[in-house]
Amino acid sequence: MGRALQRGEGAYFIGSGISAASGLPDWLALMQEVAAPLGLKITRRDDLALMAQHCVNADAGNRGPLIGRLKRALSSQPRRANSYHAAISRTNVRTLWTTNFDTLIEQALAPARPDVRANDADLTGGTGGADVELLKIHGCIDRSSPEELVLTREDYEEFPARRPALAQRLRNDLLHRSLLFIGYSYGDPNIATILVEARRLARKATREHFLVTRREQGKESRRRQELWLMDLRRVGIRSALIDDFQKLEELLDQLALGSRGRSVFITGSHETDDTKAAAVGELLARSPDVILLDGQSEGIGRAAANAFGTACVRAHTDMRGRIRYFPNPYAFNPAFANNDTFLGQLKQWRASLLRATHTMVVFDGRKGTEAEVEVARTLGCTIVPVPGEEGGLAMRLFQDARIQNELPTEYVSAASAGNPSAEDVVKCILTTFRA
Repeated sequence: MGRALQRGEGAYFIGSGISAASGLPDWLALMQEVAAPLGLKITRRDDLALMAQHCVNADAGNRGPLIGRLKRALSSQPRRANSYHAAISRTNVRTLWTTNFDTLIEQALAPARPDVRANDADLTGGTGGADVELLKIHGCIDRSSPEELVLTREDYEEFPARRPALAQRLRNDLLHRSLLFIGYSYGDPNIATILVEARRLARKATREHFLVTRREQGKESRRRQELWLMDLRRVGIRSALIDDFQKLEELLDQLALGSRGRSVFITGSHETDDTKAAAVGELLARSPDVILLDGQSEGIGRAAANAFGTACVRAHTDMRGRIRYFPNPYAFNPAFANNDTFLGQLKQWRASLLRATHTMVVFDGRKGTEAEVEVARTLGCTIVPVPGEEGGLAMRLFQDARIQNELPTEYVSAASAGNPSAEDVVKCILTTFRA
């Protein structure tokens, strides 16, 4: 899955189990609550979409009471995005699908300015420059009309006819992307729409998809889950079972960093043309799988990028796969240098760059570099400080135990003894890719 994400060919499919960690009810708990007035005791083995249909039928076809109970359950008190949402938001993924009605994933993705698409009309335009596209296949509690929410058996059955654009987009992604399903459990009706389309496409050589779910407890439940997973495998969805959700968080963290590939961003003072930075850039160019992210900065960043590019040209390397460019508000006018009013814009623009960055190499710098480091730490980048001046930014970062603990011992020894060489820095960078 990590390789698919690196190539831009992966996507996540997020179920209610992800929001449950924020205190929201999963689909079973939700239906137990909304069906209580019918006097029904609903279990996981019930057809939950059919139970929702019974609720509507009991109100003479009026969806209002069901929608009202749903809204109260989802908005009874403020909820915050959890660690699963945070890991997803740190992942270099362009497309997210969800069957959830809540807006917690939008909350976590806010810095990435997600383009939210909850109905067919939303699919008519482009992404508008958004870093992430979020497709809410069953609608959104804040954006969708009651008729647009997919809740009942009738809604599931009529989904392809009522939402032809979303249904076609789902088919396209099943064919051309690898999807990772998280937050779903055995028998979850919210995955039913996807399975219907997967079965229809099973003979058309769809991409391989993956499901991570918790192992059921009890002999019969495990046997039922085993049969369910066998059916998923038949339609191209491989599964992995976990015993606790801590494992899921660890997996998402690994994918968040792994989705960025062997990418490097080199930053530091825009006022210094460092020969060591240039040497690092030149040496990195010799590793054919390394991608340099160019933040269009002067000084350190420009020295490294120019040396990297020069080495690639001399080696007759196809540059299209070796360097990626990202905008920098300070690059357009020398008068902008050291202007604090652009720091907020720098952080916003750097979020796109740093979400694509596996390893960030930091030389001494000032406020702009500090702002970039702040964003990088939020997004989980591996940080390699290159200590220079005593008390400088790079030295302060190197002395941070959390950063130093992620560095190989050889580099820590070299950096502690004095200025590490360009060879030391590059060896450290390449080691971080294997961690």
